[in-house]
Amino acid sequence: MKLDKIILELKDIEKYYDCSQEKLMELIKKLEQEYRETLVIKNTSDKARLNVIKKFLCNPERPILQCYTLFHSKVAFTDGYALYVLNDEYLPFKIASDGKNTEEVEKMAKEHNLEVEPGVYPYLENIIPDEINAMYNFTVDLKEVLSACKTQEKDIRGLKPYDLKVNEETVVTIDLLKLETLIKIMRIKDDFELKYYGENRPITYNNNGEMGLILPIRRF
Repeated sequence: MKLDKIILELKDIEKYYDCSQEKLMELIKKLEQEYRETLVIKNTSDKARLNVIKKFLCNPERPILQCYTLFHSKVAFTDGYALYVLNDEYLPFKIASDGKNTEEVEKMAKEHNLEVEPGVYPYLENIIPDEINAMYNFTVDLKEVLSACKTQEKDIRGLKPYDLKVNEETVVTIDLLKLETLIKIMRIKDDFELKYYGENRPITYNNNGEMGLILPIRRF
């Protein structure tokens, strides 16, 4: 039996039986979420990317950051330290309005049966730097980064500080865990280019209309 048919049957059962109703509703929600995810997965790469995004959105301290929002006909999400803008029409997760795109968000939620978070999502327009303002473009060795991800231990903050060489005079320190997530979400398969905007400013990866942004960190 297909997943959507199972969901409908469970909802039918829930209408007539009160026993274990809470557990039944929890099961229905989990199945609905699984079904929503299957609708956007076309290949193995899509599934892997979706799983990384789902993990990124796990933010127990700020429910609003368990969601994504719509941004210039794309999807966008942040955890406060990293931010992504992707070309997808929608994601099969909770969605939220930033206060200015409410109508667009509600329409998308209705079309794709998405749960709308009542809070207000951070307004991203002023957070994302313009590519033309980048001071330097610099290349990152993918194999070197992935090797460091596996071998470097976390510090007392739970971070893996890693120095990226921008040029002969400039180094920017980032969390390897954030950089590894960027590599997975942006499907990076080879050495890649990042943009540097200045000290204490975020670095960005831009490709084919999509963007990943990471804030630098300080070393102790």
